[in-house]
Amino acid sequence: MDIYKLKQEFIDSGEARPVVLFMTGGVWIIGYKMWGLLMGALLQRLGILLIVPDYRNFPQATASEMLDDTALAVQWCLDNCADYGGDPEKVYLVGQSAGAHLLAQVLLQRCITLEPSRQDPAVPDKPTWQPQDVRAFMGISGPFDLVGMTSHFHSRGLDRRVLSSIFEHRVAEFSPVEVARAWAQQGQFHASRLPPTLLVHGTGDKSVPSSNAVDLEAALRAAGGETVGVRLYEGKSHTDPIIEDPIGGNDPLIQDLALLVLSDSPAETVKLLGASGSPGAFSPEEAKLCLLKRNVLPSTLRARMLPAALIRLARKVNPF
Repeated sequence: MDIYKLKQEFIDSGEARPVVLFMTGGVWIIGYKMWGLLMGALLQRLGILLIVPDYRNFPQATASEMLDDTALAVQWCLDNCADYGGDPEKVYLVGQSAGAHLLAQVLLQRCITLEPSRQDPAVPDKPTWQPQDVRAFMGISGPFDLVGMTSHFHSRGLDRRVLSSIFEHRVAEFSPVEVARAWAQQGQFHASRLPPTLLVHGTGDKSVPSSNAVDLEAALRAAGGETVGVRLYEGKSHTDPIIEDPIGGNDPLIQDLALLVLSDSPAETVKLLGASGSPGAFSPEEAKLCLLKRNVLPSTLRARMLPAALIRLARKVNPF
């Protein structure tokens, strides 16, 4: 686990700061906490505590164990973030790619987990947190429709037999879209327990098409999800939001995330971000967002880390 500690100026203020728990991607096989480095460097400037846990990858673990690791990471964050200056009442869950899938799936699992009255002493590490214990969830470039994505993954190099093994030959049971659709078909509105949920995705994503975000939003709404929004980044790839954009200093994701985390009402911010469609689109909502960002976010978030020519070259050779 990596913890991107608060800068001294925020510690000295004595005010507990918002917390982001970030689950990284990696096709459930090569995930590693260092993918959170750029996000951590940017959020530190805003006084946002970032916690990036590792989780076991395949073949050391399969999906059930990855979800166990994810649930335990959320519990640890809620229980311990105050030791690092974080506010346990302001914890936000953010995941990218496989990490977005794991967080979405574990949130759905917690929606149907009865709230225990107290920690079971016989199982001291069993998570007790509930969806309402977190302020919001942001899923970035998430593969939420595993059933619909099987052939696409196979064509991109993730063999369907490997995918089936990762998900214990029960792919549909680990697919957030399928789970939410089943709830809706059965007249069960468990998704009403979800925190405000924002699904962001690049329309140029070759690894995971942006239809995953659109389909999950529809499925969650049908299953009772009250505050669910989709925000599409025109032409952005699978990695642009977490690698190329932060390096280039033109990072709509970090701006949207910071606005969500620093807002007084995550639900209203999710509605606003979802209603605006995509950054740069002409709409009253987008105009309002631009004004909010100008007032809330420092210009240092837009500092370029490398020459533009190198970033363009990286985008050209990036297979994602």
